[in-house]
Amino acid sequence: MMADPNDIARYLLWLACEESEPEPITHMRLQKLLYYVQGWALAVRGRPLFKGTIEAWIHGPVVREVYRTFAKYNDDVISRAEAADSSRLTRDDAEFVNAIWESYKAYSASELRRRTHSERPWMEARAGLGPDERGDRVIHDETMRVFFRTEYDARALPGLSLVELETAAEDFSLGRGIKLGDAKTRLNDAI
Repeated sequence: MMADPNDIARYLLWLACEESEPEPITHMRLQKLLYYVQGWALAVRGRPLFKGTIEAWIHGPVVREVYRTFAKYNDDVISRAEAADSSRLTRDDAEFVNAIWESYKAYSASELRRRTHSERPWMEARAGLGPDERGDRVIHDETMRVFFRTEYDARALPGLSLVELETAAEDFSLGRGIKLGDAKTRLNDAI
């Protein structure tokens, strides 16, 4: 079962509240973080993390359902009272959101906007629209999956597949991991 996008949004807010944030969460920043959560989920997990669609608005990707929830904040910081822990998410989903948060938390709203504007999913959905022209075209899951999968493949370690990485993570979570020194010895022996 897919998560509700508002639950993901509230959990991102909660993560931001748990640490000293140099940049507070505004509506624009939250929307871009949701886009990255969904894009990476499509690429790495092969399925969306949350239900609903993402639209290509003037200032970047937007989940309309979440936009409605937090619209009253306009450009202001979203209140800490809106944050919620991960209790409405599965453990795996919460861990996935944590990983995306760790990767993107250093970026301001304007930097995230700049990044999304330079990426194929948003640009493709906005094709033919002027820079200040309103639009609500959907950023298709398949476009995001292909884009983020290409990004993943470009960053992956040579010779290490996603399946091997997922298997290693599962082994580690089940207590079947080995010490780094032992792994280095095994690797050197294999070479």
